[in-house]
Amino acid sequence: MKLKQLSNSGRLVIFAPTLLIYVFSTWPQYQFHRPDESQLVVSFKMKTGRLHECTPEELEAFKAEQSTRLKHMRTKSKGCGSKERLPLELVVKTGGQEKVRKILPPAGLQRDGIVFAFERVSLTAGEHDLHVSIREFVPGQQTPAMELAQRVDFKPQHMTLVTFTPETGALHVHN
Repeated sequence: MKLKQLSNSGRLVIFAPTLLIYVFSTWPQYQFHRPDESQLVVSFKMKTGRLHECTPEELEAFKAEQSTRLKHMRTKSKGCGSKERLPLELVVKTGGQEKVRKILPPAGLQRDGIVFAFERVSLTAGEHDLHVSIREFVPGQQTPAMELAQRVDFKPQHMTLVTFTPETGALHVHN
């Protein structure tokens, strides 16, 4: 079909969707942040320790039980103790004010997966004292925390990312 053979109403039917897509993709304009606002995003995944580790006596009893089973019924991947992992406590402070305090549970039905963290905090643009700490949460105990304390310049309408690197065991700011 040639374009010259179309009537004016046929051309309108063909080009109207293009015109509508153009108009509604450029108008109204959407702003993700206010002009004087910035965002802090804390995002990482981390493998925590087990909730219950085996004692040497439990390990010996487990090995003895496994040796009594038939060879094809022995479990190779499951060890003694709990598969469940510890939750993480995440604390985010800016300018001395606590913005986020959360207990993040491990993933999985048996809580044996890794812990995922994704938190957003809206801030005014400018320099802020940033303090982020994560630690394995054990009720009634104080476990050592991994901390990041730094003065960060938050740019207007930008996102600043805080991540965790498991190889170094440290938190990093990506501005």
